[in-house]
Amino acid sequence: MKPLLIALAVVIGVPLGAQESREVPRFADVNWGSSRSQTKAQVVAKGYTFAKQDDDGDLQFTGNYLGTPLRIVALFTPDNKLAKVFVHWLTPDDDCLAFYRRMKEALSNKYGDTSYDVRRFDSPYYEDDGYEEQAVRVGKGHIFATWSWPTQPDNQAAGLMISVEKNLTVELTYEPPEWEAESQRRQSKSVKDF
Repeated sequence: MKPLLIALAVVIGVPLGAQESREVPRFADVNWGSSRSQTKAQVVAKGYTFAKQDDDGDLQFTGNYLGTPLRIVALFTPDNKLAKVFVHWLTPDDDCLAFYRRMKEALSNKYGDTSYDVRRFDSPYYEDDGYEEQAVRVGKGHIFATWSWPTQPDNQAAGLMISVEKNLTVELTYEPPEWEAESQRRQSKSVKDF
């Protein structure tokens, strides 16, 4: 996530902020590095339903939050450690942006000011033109916010990002600093046959 945040800072000219005094966020109070069985037990105990374990060993859950159905995907390293969590709300198109704003406000109340808060629209769209959803759907509307926490000893960033996706759903991503290595491993695995 750190390279993404730095790239965004350069592209949009926003300084990289950090939530230095706060604990790195965790979904459903599951510790980073927890095993699949620990993660499954804690997420289910929070009221979500286990759906399946995929071929990569990642866990999927379903549920409902704030009246909106959601999917959760917990990614694991080969040595059975929780490495990243996605929460994907299946928002109705006409409620997507309002839901995003409510969730961003709730997260800001919990984690403080964002490191980035982006609402950017490419021509012919612009903010408050009444076509924001259409702009997002065609890739010309970019709406997301991030929070980052530098960690010791290597000062890599852990992060949290909420975004409006092209299919007009809202995604929340929890990412510990260790994700960078796992991300690289997954990328090299996905292209090894080419």
